[in-house]
Amino acid sequence: MADNMPPPFWARPRFVFSAILAYLAAHFAVRLAMGPGLSVDDAEQALFAQHYAWAYRYRAPPLFTWWLTTLSQVMPVGALALALLRYTLLGVLYGFLYLTARRLVTDARLSALSVYSFAIIGTFAEGVHQNLTHSTTLAALVAVTWYVFVRLAANPALSWYLALGVMFGLGILAKWNFVIFAVALPLACLLRGESRSLVWTWKTITAGMIAALIVLPTFVATLQMGPPPGEDVQSVFDAAAGPGLAAIADGTLKLVDTTITYALPLLPIVIIVFAAPLWRSLHGTWAGARTPRSDGKAPPAATYHPDAMLVGATIAIGLALLWGFVLVLGATEFKVRYVYPVLLILPVWLFMVIAAGRPSPRALSLFAIILAAATLFVVGKRVGTITGAVDCDLCMEMQPYPALAAQLRQAGYGGSGTILSSGTIAGNLRAAFPQARIIDPSYWRTRWPAVPGPESAEQAACLLVWQANPDSPTAPAAGFVGYLADHLNGDPDAAHQSGVVSAAFLPPAEGTLHLRYRLYAEPNGHCR
Repeated sequence: MADNMPPPFWARPRFVFSAILAYLAAHFAVRLAMGPGLSVDDAEQALFAQHYAWAYRYRAPPLFTWWLTTLSQVMPVGALALALLRYTLLGVLYGFLYLTARRLVTDARLSALSVYSFAIIGTFAEGVHQNLTHSTTLAALVAVTWYVFVRLAANPALSWYLALGVMFGLGILAKWNFVIFAVALPLACLLRGESRSLVWTWKTITAGMIAALIVLPTFVATLQMGPPPGEDVQSVFDAAAGPGLAAIADGTLKLVDTTITYALPLLPIVIIVFAAPLWRSLHGTWAGARTPRSDGKAPPAATYHPDAMLVGATIAIGLALLWGFVLVLGATEFKVRYVYPVLLILPVWLFMVIAAGRPSPRALSLFAIILAAATLFVVGKRVGTITGAVDCDLCMEMQPYPALAAQLRQAGYGGSGTILSSGTIAGNLRAAFPQARIIDPSYWRTRWPAVPGPESAEQAACLLVWQANPDSPTAPAAGFVGYLADHLNGDPDAAHQSGVVSAAFLPPAEGTLHLRYRLYAEPNGHCR
């Protein structure tokens, strides 16, 4: 295609943004159609979003929880609120990554394909639609931060440094491993003479102070909370054995495997479809090359334009920092979500390299067709879980909590007071009983909302709920009893009624969910 020809319809900004919106709307509708049940991550966030706190859990910072708590002021916490927040974050992710790609990849066709490529990155094609609340927040903020940095590079005004400091602070509050990106990006700038001045300026100190002020209260609160068993850094990376030779070898292989897994199946498809332009780029002067815009317009003037070498160096340094956990701690476990801060920009970097090799229109069209087919396949697969054509796995969205909540109300629970429960049950009960205070004793250092003030008959109830099965005892778990006695000053043996509520999963899921309960109709210590 000649450089002065307009880009095809699928590469024009209006179409790209419309495609992003349609893609998110389709997945949003599918999620609501699945049912009201909450998955593991969603249930945990519904549980925590009962009040504002500087820290809820040692392992994860609170930004997503704060946003959900704020949203709960205008709508009930449940599947709708969580889906609305999730797909808003994904919209931010894809939208800002596309805006960044438009500035880094000057061919409109390739910048569009950069954001479309997330349809064939496994974790974004499927995983983010089910869980990964903190990781989705992190990904969105990494995308915004890249955009802010590119704008800063073009115009290194104080306002952009302040914006970058805010994004660094919010990114760390989204998920702790954002720090990897926050360190890798300035280090990559220091490696290049033309970008070094972006870091060696007093404005960087100002940005760092802004980020520190945003993070400090949560960081202090988290340190005061301390790590429960299994949530310290060594446990997260499965590094209890220390940095021995065997552990270093295992950890290195695991990091390589995780990096490759994240990029599947995008990377092999890109290599096959764009083999010729990749070869030309990697054997030419691709490092700083910029292809003309396909719309014929000149690229905007810039003080510094980040090139493929800078973006690639950021990725490489980020992976090296992660490898540092192998060398220092003997880390042997790297989940795919651990590399989000480093590899989120990967599709943009790939097309920056491909752009210098001048890919053919045929290759571009073929890749666009592959992406469209992959998108339809994933959406169809999720629709298949609703119709029963595809196994819904654990079928967590189809759990019958509205029916179970109705039975608990019939048993005498008014919907307020305090509920002791755990895991996904606790989070789903939070959605079913928005007026209740829900406590999960397994989060042993989490601060829960204060005891409700008024003590009417409904608000004074104390309810214990746990999962039942044919082999389970009728008594609640020891953790519930201990928490009631030791932390709520209650009497586990006080007058109460016990029972079981049961409801079938929503079709097409099969099976029945049984919950046991113990209801104290009167105040029981601070369980009321």
